[in-house]
Amino acid sequence: MEQLQAWKGSTPNNILQRVADHDDTEQIQRGTLGGLEKFTQYTVALVAYNGAGDSPKSDTIIVKTEEGGMCYTQCVMI
Repeated sequence: MEQLQAWKGSTPNNILQRVADHDDTEQIQRGTLGGLEKFTQYTVALVAYNGAGDSPKSDTIIVKTEEGGMCYTQCVMI
């Protein structure tokens, strides 16, 4: 399973989290984070997890939301 994480700025405080939608039949997985503030910069990472615990965070990307707190980006996490 994968989990999207986002936080304001560069320090991971007050992390927003959401389990990514997972479909084993699809090569590209999608996820949506809600509750983001408009016109705000966030750092976003992906964490895999299972019964043994969480993986280290993926490389991060920086995104900035638009009006209404929406941000549309596509990234490939390997």
